[in-house]
Amino acid sequence: MTLNTSSVRPLACLKSISRTTRVTNTQHRFASAGQLRYRAPPPEPSRKNPWAQVPPRRTFNIVFYISKAKLQPLAKHRIKITPPPPSIRATCPEPLKTFNTSQLSLLDPSGTRTRLFSSDYPDRACLGDVLLVRFKNGDPFFGIYMARRRQGPDTAILLRNTVMRTGTEMWVKIYNPTVVGIEIVQRAERRARRSRLYYLRKPEHDRGDLSGVLNMYLKTRRTLGARKKDNKEKIETQKAAAKAKTLVEDLETKPGNQQAKPGANAPGQ
Repeated sequence: MTLNTSSVRPLACLKSISRTTRVTNTQHRFASAGQLRYRAPPPEPSRKNPWAQVPPRRTFNIVFYISKAKLQPLAKHRIKITPPPPSIRATCPEPLKTFNTSQLSLLDPSGTRTRLFSSDYPDRACLGDVLLVRFKNGDPFFGIYMARRRQGPDTAILLRNTVMRTGTEMWVKIYNPTVVGIEIVQRAERRARRSRLYYLRKPEHDRGDLSGVLNMYLKTRRTLGARKKDNKEKIETQKAAAKAKTLVEDLETKPGNQQAKPGANAPGQ
């Protein structure tokens, strides 16, 4: 197959034109880079009048400031070095523990709540028990004792109950001043094997509403309170009768209050 020269010449002309333009572009780029690289340095300021380089509008201000400035020698000031404060480790080696102890003595002076949740106390509140918490303001809250968080004065317990068919949980700080009292409504049937009873949130383990348990507890408490009240009144009446009897005996034993026996001779006969 033979090629036609008339069809090849235009393509060769385009290649030659592009080659020439490429060469001129590279030369122009090198020339511009050379001009930037070898720029002449700026002229040095004259030694006779250095302020000639400053613009005219700033010359007056600078000269006026320098002429009015008072140049004084700097005085040698000694820096006062203060000694470090005394270390508290000598007087209080464990400050956090001391602070927690002081706070607990203020929040729980009798130590009742500390013993109620202490692991060494035999009648302590265990996980799984039903507790009743009374507050100064608001209604009391009762529920299953699910978990505890021991943090000194910020120790808290987690209670769970079903209110209006909705599972409700509340963290209660046992040393909170607004907490009036914490009572054990019902003991757990057996000791819990976990430190957190979060599995009670599942429907198959949820105990539901505990209002019936609380009502039974309050009913038995009222009956026991009435019996204690009756016993107290009975003891008070017995004490009052014994006191009256002793007063009568004292009056009879006095010499001026003795009554004359019938048939006895009167004095002076």
